[in-house]
Amino acid sequence: MRGYYGILLIAVLVAVSGFIAYVGDLLGRGLGRRRVSIFGLRPRHTAMAISVLAGMLIAAWTLGVAMGVSRDVRDAFTRVVEFRRQVGSLGHQAADLRRQRYSLVKQANASRDAAHRAQAESAKAEVQRAEAQKALDRQQRELASVSRKLAEKSKELSRATTVAFQRTAESIVARKKVRSLEDEGKRLEQEISELTGLSARAFRALTTPLIAHANEPLLSIVIDATQPKQNIRRSLRELVESITHDAQARGADGVRAAVSEAKTGKVNIGPSQVAVEVLTPAIAEAGDSVVVQAVSLLNTAKGETLLVGFRLFRNKRVFQKGDIIAETTIDASFSEAKILASLVSLLRDDVGPRARAHGVLPAAASSDSSRPLLPSADMPVGEVSVEELLALARQIQKTGGQVRVVARALADAWTAGPLKVELAVAAS
Repeated sequence: MRGYYGILLIAVLVAVSGFIAYVGDLLGRGLGRRRVSIFGLRPRHTAMAISVLAGMLIAAWTLGVAMGVSRDVRDAFTRVVEFRRQVGSLGHQAADLRRQRYSLVKQANASRDAAHRAQAESAKAEVQRAEAQKALDRQQRELASVSRKLAEKSKELSRATTVAFQRTAESIVARKKVRSLEDEGKRLEQEISELTGLSARAFRALTTPLIAHANEPLLSIVIDATQPKQNIRRSLRELVESITHDAQARGADGVRAAVSEAKTGKVNIGPSQVAVEVLTPAIAEAGDSVVVQAVSLLNTAKGETLLVGFRLFRNKRVFQKGDIIAETTIDASFSEAKILASLVSLLRDDVGPRARAHGVLPAAASSDSSRPLLPSADMPVGEVSVEELLALARQIQKTGGQVRVVARALADAWTAGPLKVELAVAAS
């Protein structure tokens, strides 16, 4: 459509330009024939001016129509200077773009070369990777083969270890059985030896009278721990000599002492003089009145060695004179023998245990004839004559009814003893 419009415009311009030229020519010739003068010009010059004016009109018409119809023509006439500046700027930009293009082309060429080199290196690396993969596959196959062999060896080792453990366990069990049998044999031998010794001791005990019972008090003395050590040692030496003399008088073959050290707990067994050396510093450190009691540690028959132990006690007052230690109620209708038994029971089961519980030491005897009345495993505490018991039994029978009997301390009683007891009928 724009093509037809352009052709029509050109045709119109040509036609109008021709019409103007024709009118100008007619006007010029007419004015020339008539010899008309304009602006004081000669007729000939007037015709020329009309022709020139017609040409100028043609030009003005053509430009005016072209500029009115086409913006490009209008811009070409009115903005030619600006266009020239733009053309110059665009030329510079084009030069810059050409330089940039040249630089980019160089960079593209360099990148292309680098890409070619990278492709070559990549191809080379790919070849190397393929070779490494082949080597890796080969090593993996070798590793798999070695792993299978190792697994087989591990199974063999496990079986061998299991067998070795079984053999070791069997060996340990066997050694334990052997040791157990050896220990059992030693134990049996020891038991046989002990039984033989016990049998011999039992035989001697049955055939030979005992001169001392186990835990039987032998002698006891009170030592003032504040005195010099030589005095303490002399008193202990006298005690040991008295024990030795008494043991020999009873028929013992000799005396040996067993003394425990207070600080270390070590038990020293040796001649009776060992007791002097061990007990002297222990008594000196006590700093008070100390009771040294010697006891028989074993049942000892005539002809055997007497093993003596030594015990230390602080000597303090336990009962004052007149303190009631124990009491009981006795039916006066009982027979004299039964009343006497009740009185003995009071001494044995009430007075003795309570006195021992308060710290009074049992009485010691130096011979069979002087052993305390009614001896027990713990040895009695409390001295009452048989005559006093018989007299009190008769008194109870005469009183009649339920009689309250009390046991009082006849004098102040200390740890070392003896505890002298008075039995009396108390008022109801």
